[in-house]
Amino acid sequence: MAAPDITVADVRTYVRWPDSVPQEFLDQHLSAAGRDMTHACGGDCPAGQEGNWGEAVKALTAASAYPHVHTFTQDGAAAALRSAQMAGSRPHFQDGESVDKAVARLAARAAILMDRINAAVSAENFAKAEQAGAFAADGLFMAGV
Repeated sequence: MAAPDITVADVRTYVRWPDSVPQEFLDQHLSAAGRDMTHACGGDCPAGQEGNWGEAVKALTAASAYPHVHTFTQDGAAAALRSAQMAGSRPHFQDGESVDKAVARLAARAAILMDRINAAVSAENFAKAEQAGAFAADGLFMAGV
């Protein structure tokens, strides 16, 4: 089955990023995340796993783009941080440790979702093989070593 169509708007909503994060920048990370999912899960999105697949793609996209979006490498970052600190609000730009934690959290979420997808694929493949009689011999379970 084809993978769900995830857009940059979906990624922005997932991590609550504003429209000021460039579309082209996120498109590059989104297409890389889609390729990573296809590779990690052995092909197309399996039936019934569209929700897990879509969230995993969004998490991978956000994990790869996060350091670029939330660090002091952007123009005006230092002034924006000072302004946020003076106003007592949470700054949009984060220090390296905060960025690393966020990236790790997003990557871990994607890994959990990929594990769910791969487990579902494995169970489905096992059921198909079992129905075809590939594992049974006179009622005994056969396993190759």
